Amino acid sequence: MDNLSAKGIQLRANQVIDESAESTGRILVYSLRLIFHVSFIVLFFILSVYFSRFFCFQYLEALPNAAI
Repeated sequence: MDNLSAKGIQLRANQVIDESAESTGRILVYSLRLIFHVSFIVLFFILSVYFSRFFCFQYLEALPNAAI
């Protein structure tokens, strides 16, 4: 490593920077995908709790002419 020229050191530094930027980009993409999936799960849970009141059988007893 001691025998690298200034040009070689500069090329290696640029390679390390490129690899770091690529890694940071992958981390960002994975973070955004995780946020999307978690928010989708939370939204699904909220909607399922909200709409479950329409499909509970205890509410059918209060309806007129309910056939169970």
